[in-house]
Amino acid sequence: MRSQQVTIQQENEPVALSSDPIEVAFVQHRFYVLNGHHRLSAALFCGKRWIAGDVVAQEADTVLGARALDVAEASMSPSRIYDWEDAHKFLFSWNR
Repeated sequence: MRSQQVTIQQENEPVALSSDPIEVAFVQHRFYVLNGHHRLSAALFCGKRWIAGDVVAQEADTVLGARALDVAEASMSPSRIYDWEDAHKFLFSWNR
């Protein structure tokens, strides 16, 4: 399937949104973005409430050479969560 591009003008700077779904892992009842952080960020900045995503791994599935659970745990830290919240002007509901 060919990627479809949508260009949105925001503060005099075009933002291209790809229709390709992001790739996520579903671990411990939460979704973790594995591929598509920039697409997700662009969608949030453009006011999108939903973005397409494919669940490519769960708990014990192997992803990026390790169990999805281990990848999720290794990729998360309080500072990364706070940075994402600050950049996108929201709070994760489970974080506080």
